[in-house]
Amino acid sequence: MDVILRAAWCLVLGLEESDLSDSSNFFTEGGDSVTAMRLISAARDRNVALDTETIFNHPVLMDMANLCRPMEPDKDSEVDPRPVELDRGVVKACAEACGVQQDLIEDVIPPTDFQCYQFDQHIASGSFMLQTVFEISGAFDLDLLRQTWQVLHDKNQILRTRLVKHNDQILQVVVNDMIQWGTGCGLADYKASDIDKRVGSGDYLFRYAIVTEGDRSFFVWTCHHAGFDGWTRRLIMDKLQKGHSDPTELRSEPNGPTFRSFVEWSASQSDDKSKAAAFWKQYLAGYRLLESIQPPTPDYVILSSSQFSRTIEMKKTAGTNSPFTLSTIGHAAWAVAVGSLWNVADVLFATVKMGRQMTKDSALARVESIMGPMMAVSSVRVGLRKDLRICDFLQQMQGQLIATIPFEHEGYSALMDCFGVGAVLPGMIDWHPLGSDLFSRTVQHMAPNGEVSYLKPRIELSVNFTSNVSMLVDIYEHEHHLNLRVSYDAKIWEEKLIIKLVDTFSDIFAKMLFSQDFTVAELLLGGAVGTTRLKARL
Repeated sequence: MDVILRAAWCLVLGLEESDLSDSSNFFTEGGDSVTAMRLISAARDRNVALDTETIFNHPVLMDMANLCRPMEPDKDSEVDPRPVELDRGVVKACAEACGVQQDLIEDVIPPTDFQCYQFDQHIASGSFMLQTVFEISGAFDLDLLRQTWQVLHDKNQILRTRLVKHNDQILQVVVNDMIQWGTGCGLADYKASDIDKRVGSGDYLFRYAIVTEGDRSFFVWTCHHAGFDGWTRRLIMDKLQKGHSDPTELRSEPNGPTFRSFVEWSASQSDDKSKAAAFWKQYLAGYRLLESIQPPTPDYVILSSSQFSRTIEMKKTAGTNSPFTLSTIGHAAWAVAVGSLWNVADVLFATVKMGRQMTKDSALARVESIMGPMMAVSSVRVGLRKDLRICDFLQQMQGQLIATIPFEHEGYSALMDCFGVGAVLPGMIDWHPLGSDLFSRTVQHMAPNGEVSYLKPRIELSVNFTSNVSMLVDIYEHEHHLNLRVSYDAKIWEEKLIIKLVDTFSDIFAKMLFSQDFTVAELLLGGAVGTTRLKARL
């Protein structure tokens, strides 16, 4: 088994077998949550059963190999659910709502709870719309751009999905149609009119346009969050680049797994949902919200429309030999920052999970390739023991993040049930692993004459989505730094408090990354005394 697993490690980590020993640690060799997900897939391709808990709790190669087991090939594991015969009345109603012929309705699927929530909130406040602007430079092939998007549209059902209200229910409707491209002259005017268009019943979740501004051209991609998550955007950027590097290869790829497969998997977890409800009830019991941070009125509708960003530099060698992921260190640093600023030992905040890290008993085949909003919101509750060494604190944090995986898809509803829809927590962390920052990626195209042109996302021209979360903290990993982008409701959070929280987090994160040989108390102390003690340690 260790020979098979060693080969899978080499594949996902980009190593040679000679680079590994029996005592090699997956995370010190460069592994993270993304490579862990890919390792599970690589193991499955070799008929070896592996899961996230085993990888994180037993990261040493030989230990992991000893816990792997042969997997019987499942004939149905690599195919999407069989087509379902659709109710003709429902199809007719959906076709009318979408403004298409009935024979173009490919599938009708129940939505996830998150999709329903996002759709309802969008109708009420216009939230959850993301507008990304790409500048087109050089002789970029616009026909190829349109063709590439159409290939992605055809191969991935979520890109052809619309939400329809029918008999007081929301349905996901997959339409077998062509992309309707928009055009415009004047970027500012187009952006303003486009972002103001609410997505109603039967409307497109994704909009595409080529807009000119003098002698400059832009591609504007507008998306409703009910159709994507961070991982989906990463997959799309990968496919966009492939479509401009080798369009024939992209067209020859099999269709992507459908979002229906996730919806049906989720429905099959009904027994686990009751377990999850019990887990979260016990997990959240006894926690008291921060009294100093509350909405201005009891019926206030939260909208995170203010923005703040920060770049946190990391030393090139920092964390190289750490058995903990940057995400684990980041979550731990946020917990200590909150505890330090509010002088509390019981800390609770939310975190966005990819939703694709399955347990051994409820795996979903090809989960890493599914496009669609599979993210989950989980809670992180930390008791800050001052005498705990940071290395032990990080081990505790990593263990907790893994332990909540089986229950994460019920995490947000549990939070709302416990504290109410308008509850304010000190942050919702959305940690994006290396390679996930869309604004650091550029699509390149080389013409037959060798001329290279670019499709480059422009963050200063794009419009981030607003949400009904009082403070959403997006943290993007890069090779030598983190990009931190905070969306917050300025009527709840003063900017100076956001800055203080980010400053404190940045300082604690850097110290944890550099050394883990001190205690939580020394981080919580802050000020001259804490700094003196830390300097003595470091």
